[in-house]
Amino acid sequence: MPNVSGVNLFSIDLKELEKKILFNNHGLKNVKVLRQLPHTLIIETQERLPVAKLLLGGRQGRRDEIYAVDDQGIFLDLPPENSLQALPRITGLLINAKQIKRNVPIDSEEIGIALELLENYSKINEFEEFPIHEINLSDSRNIFFKIRLNFMILPDSIKDKYVKIIIGKEDISAKLKVLSSLLPKIKSNLTEIKYIDLRFKDPVAGKN
Repeated sequence: MPNVSGVNLFSIDLKELEKKILFNNHGLKNVKVLRQLPHTLIIETQERLPVAKLLLGGRQGRRDEIYAVDDQGIFLDLPPENSLQALPRITGLLINAKQIKRNVPIDSEEIGIALELLENYSKINEFEEFPIHEINLSDSRNIFFKIRLNFMILPDSIKDKYVKIIIGKEDISAKLKVLSSLLPKIKSNLTEIKYIDLRFKDPVAGKN
């Protein structure tokens, strides 16, 4: 934080101070600075929180590079391993790690779609039993995500059971509403379903 010790409170440009604090602390989403007379500044902050982990293809012979992103597409420092494991993963994005800029959202339509998907998905109660494991952006016309079947005890022969949901890139909110109505109806048969395609007027389910 800029040093304002001994400076007259009324000579401080609060908006400019807020900008400087944000610039120097990329983990903060919002900053509000208030004067409290006679000689106190109150600083209120809102921290950026990761909503997903982004996997970018590593260099030849290396593993994927992992980054945490918030709901605005800003790259963050990686959270502790246990928190990172719980985050949905975003894969298939064709950008280079060198394109990442501090405090600047990722310039990618696909990332915008993924973040819109995560935001809308989190608002629908019916999806609480079906957390998103992965969003794949490798083909923007056929974007899909995988849900994890947490609600039931699976046989030992089935490990990490997922169902693929093909959603495309348009009408995300409307398609999720269709899915929220469909999942409770087919819940008991989900272990037999390989994918659900929401790109058509009537969803198509493919079995294993």
